[in-house]
Amino acid sequence: MSTSRDTSRTRQAEEKCIPIVSLEPQLREWCIRVLVAEKTPVRTLQSGKTQLKLVFIDNEHTKIQCIVFHPDAPDLNEVLKLYKTYYIGNGKIIPLNRNFPIMVDYKYQMILNRSAYIKATEKEEELPLDNIYQLTPFAQFPDFMGSSEDRVDVLCSVIHFHPVHFVATKGKNVQEFVIVNQERCPMLLSLWEESLHEEGQRLVNNIHKNPVILATRLAVTSFHGISVNAQPNSVLLFDAPIAEARELESWVIQFSFILAIAPPFGLLFIIVFFHSEE
Repeated sequence: MSTSRDTSRTRQAEEKCIPIVSLEPQLREWCIRVLVAEKTPVRTLQSGKTQLKLVFIDNEHTKIQCIVFHPDAPDLNEVLKLYKTYYIGNGKIIPLNRNFPIMVDYKYQMILNRSAYIKATEKEEELPLDNIYQLTPFAQFPDFMGSSEDRVDVLCSVIHFHPVHFVATKGKNVQEFVIVNQERCPMLLSLWEESLHEEGQRLVNNIHKNPVILATRLAVTSFHGISVNAQPNSVLLFDAPIAEARELESWVIQFSFILAIAPPFGLLFIIVFFHSEE
């Protein structure tokens, strides 16, 4: 992977910074300045090879999906930090392959390996996180129920989990988590097998903290009335440094006493308490 040792090359690359919309497969010697808006854990595929997926966003709020394949995924996972801004160049731009789960509906996607040019920006060059996540309130979930295409991005606090169990119709394991936010209408978030080892286990290990997460591209279902379901292209983001997350964390602290005792009594107990406080 390229570094900033070659000052001349660094300056030349950064001077050629272009927006994501200007990227084309035939373009050479380009550089973009982007923020890492989403990042999956390094996944081990059935083949035994590793893969990392990311979403980059530029200052025009254009997003592009990026994939890092084996054997470079673990190395670039260490280099590219979530919510940080980088100069990136020398990647491969190819048409988006819709035969696989996609994170960004854009005409192209990016492939990076260890030969890519990657340099963290100076602090004053970092891109802001304001308004890059389009959050859907719980109250709007019915508008998306049963859709095979429409998905929601959700900011919530996770307050309880149920044991992992096997769903025969799907042929894989699932685990349900109870989520809430300031709307005071708790519901279930289902994580499937591909998300349980990393994201699911992290939630279980930190459930006593009622962790605040930002979950992307969830499907809304009629399970238990209304619930949300993680998809193969969903990502769970922890510690998002955005104002909405800070506000929810403050709300969770305010009601931590009721969130701590609620799970044994079920969702109805939480609903009744919250409505009695209004």
